[in-house]
Amino acid sequence: MPAAHEVFTAIRKSKKLKQKDFVGIASRATIGRFEQGEGDLPTQVLIKALQKMDVSLSEFVTRMESEETHGYYSKNVAILSWADIAKESPDPQGSVFYPNGTKMESYALKVRDAAMISNDFSINYPIGCYLIVEPMKTVNDDTLVIVKSGSTFHFRRKYRGQFVPANPEFETIDQGEVVGRVVGWVGHG
Repeated sequence: MPAAHEVFTAIRKSKKLKQKDFVGIASRATIGRFEQGEGDLPTQVLIKALQKMDVSLSEFVTRMESEETHGYYSKNVAILSWADIAKESPDPQGSVFYPNGTKMESYALKVRDAAMISNDFSINYPIGCYLIVEPMKTVNDDTLVIVKSGSTFHFRRKYRGQFVPANPEFETIDQGEVVGRVVGWVGHG
């Protein structure tokens, strides 16, 4: 399990931010010492820095619990069909460019329904866009996931043990198995 400073550094670099971009939240030297593992960030400073990077505290903790910060990353992500998610060696349907980069084992899924489009559009993953998914079995609450229910896969938000759609016209899934965490999305292919 990577340390907080390793995960923080990996996120900062993936967002293409520099240490000096956090001045006003903490000094560049404070951020530098934290990233080197030579100091700590007060909780409120960490939360403000994560907000600047558009990362929730729960996502940060999930990454600390599950992500290895060392490894290979790719900006070209294989597109899988929803039916192929469970296959041992699925055949990709092409690839999409994901500018932030993601783990080599990540895959892209084309959004096929309006389950994650809220009535006020505050949550909006349009049909036809591609979700970037990291394979993962356990996640914290308030995390976007791909969940298997019966023999079908769905895009939902894990919330209080259930898998909830943003659109009330779609069903909440009470029992399901998480197969991946949605780490981002890109527009139409």
